[in-house]
Amino acid sequence: MGIRAVAVYCGSSSGDDTRYAQAATEVGTTLARRGITVVYGGGSVGLMRRVADAALAAGGRVHGVITRNLADREIAHPGLTELEVVDTMAQRKARMSELSDAFVALPGGSGTLEEIAEQWTWGQIGLHHKPVALLNVNGYYDDLAAFFARAATDGFIRPQYVRMVTVSPSFAEVLDAFERYHAPTEKWARSGDARDMVLRIAALVLNDSHGRTLLVRKRGTTGFMQCGGKLEADETPRQAVVREVHEELGLRIDPERLEHLGRFHAAALNEADTHVDADAYYLSIDEQTASQLRADHEIEELVWAFPEDLISGAAGVEVAPLSLETLLPLAQARTPERR
Repeated sequence: MGIRAVAVYCGSSSGDDTRYAQAATEVGTTLARRGITVVYGGGSVGLMRRVADAALAAGGRVHGVITRNLADREIAHPGLTELEVVDTMAQRKARMSELSDAFVALPGGSGTLEEIAEQWTWGQIGLHHKPVALLNVNGYYDDLAAFFARAATDGFIRPQYVRMVTVSPSFAEVLDAFERYHAPTEKWARSGDARDMVLRIAALVLNDSHGRTLLVRKRGTTGFMQCGGKLEADETPRQAVVREVHEELGLRIDPERLEHLGRFHAAALNEADTHVDADAYYLSIDEQTASQLRADHEIEELVWAFPEDLISGAAGVEVAPLSLETLLPLAQARTPERR
């Protein structure tokens, strides 16, 4: 796969061994020289700063994403190519994931471990299909790699998901592994019979300013799904979703505003022996625009609900497999934390 941006997770401290700082400098310099953007947490301390400074010194691009409370404490790096300030840690992690084609963890503490583990987990369940790596400087991740092996041996992680994570002391080897990476079949994916019918569709994850997401129930169906529909002849998925949303809801969308979330597969709702092959897009609209949406004759019912309520069943509606397994978690990742 083509790697244009790599998310780097690492310590806000430099550690007690100079090899950690040397590795951080190597990572930043190598990415810059290869024309790969560094995506990181935007900090000006520890290994985080080492990576950013090395990439900038080598003429590279560095995109930082930091929460407002950290930026307000003057921890934000002042000299980045681009710095985004977001409200919550959930938004920070989701934005870094969106910006990146691969993820690598250098030595760090609990935050580093949590961030790289989340990206590994998202890869397992198909929220993205991007590679993950641990840069094993000075044997720092030896015990974690042993844990992965034990978890696989004892039946808690399938071996193919352990193999998703490259563990190497060489950053050159990590980058080579990124280029060769092929994502395994995600957890709980429906394999489907080769004779199954496949519907090629485009779907829109549409959130409002409160963080609620829109689901629709089409006439003749029992469950709810994201708006969208089948591609017409010679139509791109982006064109299809723009057309379908206008036809179904009366909403005109600038195609350039749509964020492409990926291409996903799932069992079709209410259609036996049928699967959907879906390109999914994301858009956020304001409350006034959301209130003006109208359903056409094909749509029986609209519902706005928080993604977590739809996933948990608290919203009390049946949800299509594609939405439940893939699109709602993506919507939730873009939802502000509820207080």
